[in-house]
This record gives sequence, C-alpha cells and structure tokens, in this order.
Amino acid sequence: MYSGFDIEDINIEVDPLPLEADSQDLIVSYALMEHLHNPENMIVESMRCLKPGGSLLINTPNWRYSSNNFYDDYTHVKPYSPVSLRSLLTDYGYSDIRDYPNLRCKSDFSYTNRYRYFLANLRPFTATFPFSKIVPEFLKGKAKGIFLIAKK
Repeated sequence: MYSGFDIEDINIEVDPLPLEADSQDLIVSYALMEHLHNPENMIVESMRCLKPGGSLLINTPNWRYSSNNFYDDYTHVKPYSPVSLRSLLTDYGYSDIRDYPNLRCKSDFSYTNRYRYFLANLRPFTATFPFSKIVPEFLKGKAKGIFLIAKK
C-alpha cells in the first residue's frame, strides 16, 4: 500500500504528514526539495514517519550542473549539491546516506565512480526505440540531477 500527497493535499513546509509515526518503509520526494523555501518540516516529518531502517529517497537538480538554467523554472527557490543535501540530512539524524547521478539503467560504474556527476552530465538521455519516435524534444537532455537515499 502507498500514499501520495501533492500541493493540493498538504503544505509540506508547515503541515505534519498525515501518517502514523514509524509507519513507512520508504518516503519518496521527487522534484520537491528545490521548491521549498525551508525543507526542515519535510525532513523532520519524513524521519518521524519512517520505520526504523526505513529510507528517504530524494530527487532534485544538481546545482553544479544545472546552475545555468535552475531559475528558469520560477518555482525553483533552493538549489542543492550532493554535498549540501548530505549535510542537511546528516544534521537531521539520517545515516547511510548515498548519492547518485540521475541516470536510469546504467552500469554500476556510472553510479559509483569518482567523476559520476561530471560523466552523467555529458551523457545524453533519450528514449529507446520505439519510444524515441514519440518522445518530445523537451524530454531529451543531459542527466543533471541527484538521487539521494538515506536511512532512518
């Protein structure tokens, strides 16, 4: 079973998550962090709701590689790098924090090498055939994001 919340459901900057404490195995924050003026409530509430050993998964743009166009989306208010995101979660008690470039289905090397973000930024992503014929141009680009997973 899963629950999903969107902007119409909750103001994650101030409201508590409508979930029981220690009830969730996984909380996913996809394209949210960069829109929050203050992520503290979301981070604290996620920690409260996760079961011991549960995971928080965050996806957000990597400032180092998206700084040229980050604010082209007027709803983006706060940029992150892998270092700043790790520091934020460490400060709130998360552990076993791992960060990866926003890639899909690549080799282990692509996710773990020292230059993984630089190399991901060079690698274009596109849909594979037969979807490549129908994917609009605006969905094609470079891997400029961060996936970060942390344990309670």
